[in-house]
Amino acid sequence: QSNLHREYKLLEVDVNYQMAKYILSLAESNKSIPNCTQCSASLTIPEHIYTAEHITCQYCQTINTYEPGTYQRMVGTFCAEHLARWEAQDLLIEELEIEAQLNYLRDDAYQKGKQRLRKAHQAYSEKYLAELKKFKPTLDTEKELTIAMRHF
Repeated sequence: QSNLHREYKLLEVDVNYQMAKYILSLAESNKSIPNCTQCSASLTIPEHIYTAEHITCQYCQTINTYEPGTYQRMVGTFCAEHLARWEAQDLLIEELEIEAQLNYLRDDAYQKGKQRLRKAHQAYSEKYLAELKKFKPTLDTEKELTIAMRHF
């Protein structure tokens, strides 16, 4: 049963990664460069903008509202998490293997296994959050790590 659980988790990570890559490619190919509403100059859009933002024109200083397209919004909501999980999947595999071994341990060995599981989960969470931060630069990884470690 633990092998089935492990394989299901890895399949889920793989399928979501494939979808995220596809959506990311659509977002890149459908990216448009908006113009300033005042002077019509091309606006410089920061790389990781997935929600509506106010962008200041570098020429006339007019504040413009940038509305990303549907695919760009999906990158920020769906793709970022799944691409980050994919990058951290080696540590997820390690965590799942330790978790499966816990079912066969007793007493002191069980407690040591729980400690190993906590360390594995922390390592996975740290790598996942570091990858997620590439898409969400304002992410507070310390806070998110604290939340991820609460149930361990």
